[in-house]
Amino acid sequence: MRYGFIITLFVLFWIMLISRIYQISIKSNLYYEGLAKNNIERKYYIKPVRGEILDRNNKLLAVNKIGFSIKIAPHLKNGSKDLVDTLNSIVKEFPEYNITKLLKRYKKKNSYYNHRIIRIIDFISYEDMIGAYPKLTINKLIKIESETKRYYPVGDMATHIVGYVGRSNKRDN
Repeated sequence: MRYGFIITLFVLFWIMLISRIYQISIKSNLYYEGLAKNNIERKYYIKPVRGEILDRNNKLLAVNKIGFSIKIAPHLKNGSKDLVDTLNSIVKEFPEYNITKLLKRYKKKNSYYNHRIIRIIDFISYEDMIGAYPKLTINKLIKIESETKRYYPVGDMATHIVGYVGRSNKRDN
């Protein structure tokens, strides 16, 4: 009786072990292969430089505004001192941003599988960033990148000439 119980237990253990190995190596292969490929191959989208559009009287219809985006390093724990201090330093320089919204945006994109820096502010004009840039670059968790934003001085008035005036998406870039 004991001998049969031990053999049954031994066989069940090996069946469970083999089924788990099967699940990890064969069933989950596509999932883990995709994660590994993401870690190896990285695509960086470089936005094309868009020129100015003028009318026949040399008035600007479309122009690029130069500015910056602010990104934070991933893998900071929610509520950690580093994350809170980093967000506080950003909000101190730019009080128009809400720390809870920035934290929510960070949490949404932060995961163990994301190794890319997380964009929390899309565009800050060059004039606003001039004074804040030296203070923010001291923090090693903050990365500031240059950005451009399309500006249409006459608004919707010349859309039939200029064309699409909405925000560009990944497909357009």
